[in-house]
Amino acid sequence: MGQIRLSAKRFGPRWTALRIFAGLLKVLAWLVAVVGLLAAIGIIVSAAAGVHIAVGMLPPGTPLGGPLVSGIFTFLALLGAAFYFLVLYAASELILLLIAIEYNTRDA
Repeated sequence: MGQIRLSAKRFGPRWTALRIFAGLLKVLAWLVAVVGLLAAIGIIVSAAAGVHIAVGMLPPGTPLGGPLVSGIFTFLALLGAAFYFLVLYAASELILLLIAIEYNTRDA
């Protein structure tokens, strides 16, 4: 008689594992963004120091060596990091959105 019963409608599942996974995805997204930015800075610094990234990958006598290839690699590093950041962050937000929809559906 003196027990308090929690309604399953109001106090449903907490989805703790999904919340933790969403948080880890956000951390991973920011880590990818920082590492991508540091890689781009590293490419720029190495190009300024005269060490060009793709010299060993190009056949001898190729006119595309040097700063042009380093600039292309810098752009691609930034583009890839931005893409993966957006994908990981959006996946995290989607998980949280689905949890919020589930809670709001229970309340309705």
